[in-house]
Amino acid sequence: MKDLTIVFNYPDEQIMPNKCPQIVLEEIRGQNTLFFVSHSHSDHFTKKIFALAKQTKEYIFILSYDVSQRYSMPSNAIIMRPGDRVSLLKISVEAFDSSDLGVAYMVYLNNLHIFHSGDLSDWSRKELPPEVNKRVREVYYRELSKLEK
Repeated sequence: MKDLTIVFNYPDEQIMPNKCPQIVLEEIRGQNTLFFVSHSHSDHFTKKIFALAKQTKEYIFILSYDVSQRYSMPSNAIIMRPGDRVSLLKISVEAFDSSDLGVAYMVYLNNLHIFHSGDLSDWSRKELPPEVNKRVREVYYRELSKLEK
């Protein structure tokens, strides 16, 4: 794809500032577009993205496995699980585990590396049980260590 637009996570419009949906539409209209979705939470995804994509010239969805478990998928969707790698359109994509739900992405585009963490974060806090905090920290630091390689 020439003149590529990349969209990372399109949340429910109630979460976005008022002008964001229009700005995104203006940026993707008539463009070749890759839509990445890290997971199915409404602050990262709305199924309206499937209709929005019809405003583009060409589009491909790169979606976390949990999105595909909840919604029917378009034929051009690539479903990613932690550890998966895919190459398309001279772009390589690697999926990492999340400390919450879904995946994080590393996108390799020419000499540019773009890391989108999704919900990969150290979510540990005193309100959570110790075993949950331990698991969250383990996943977070394990996945971050992979970026050093």
